[in-house]
Amino acid sequence: MGPHITTFLKNVEHDLRKIKIGRKKSNLTNKEKRAIKELQNKVDIIIRPADKGGAIVILNSQDYLEECHRQLQEQTTYKKLTKDPTQEYYKKLEEYCKEGQNENLLLEYKSKFILGTQKRIPIFYCNPKIHKNLEKPPGRPIVSGIGSISANLSKYIDELLQPVVKKSPSYIKDTTAMVKILEILDYKENWILGNLDVSSLYTIIDHSRGLQSLQKQLKIFSKMRKDQIDFITEGV
Repeated sequence: MGPHITTFLKNVEHDLRKIKIGRKKSNLTNKEKRAIKELQNKVDIIIRPADKGGAIVILNSQDYLEECHRQLQEQTTYKKLTKDPTQEYYKKLEEYCKEGQNENLLLEYKSKFILGTQKRIPIFYCNPKIHKNLEKPPGRPIVSGIGSISANLSKYIDELLQPVVKKSPSYIKDTTAMVKILEILDYKENWILGNLDVSSLYTIIDHSRGLQSLQKQLKIFSKMRKDQIDFITEGV
């Protein structure tokens, strides 16, 4: 670096130090700030985002917990464990990565990424469906696996599946994409437009049939070898 550049950089640094960065002005009034503080300190309410519409919902804690317990007591979907399976699952994950490396299906740095998790137990919570009932809304169950054992494995598999998913004829990115499809349709007089609402969509999918469908899609829309497809399926 030449002397002129060095001098220029020192002058810029000197000028930057003299700039006073003020605090951002809040767009909330003092009354609104006090109201937020009061809500934060209340133990008899739960604040959750609505399942649809982007609204913020304030729920009675007891009603919210009753809805969570009602869903978790559904024995066809959930099973109560007798112990924390974290360490057992992590051993299986280590074996999976070791197998992938031995078969040249998984690069070493990918293996380290998959295993580099926080081992946090996933968190269960519900987002209220106020579009179905305003007074006692049912909850949309969500299991947040962020930071859990399978979090990085999910990211790895998602990276592999995304290009394949987009090739499927039934793939729709979002609501905007659906609207564009409907706009260009040449509607016939005898057509009927309808929609379906599936209760507990993801929890009722049979795992074995879901994996069979995944294998079929990978065979059709990807150039992966059979051993690669088997490895991905095992990870799912």
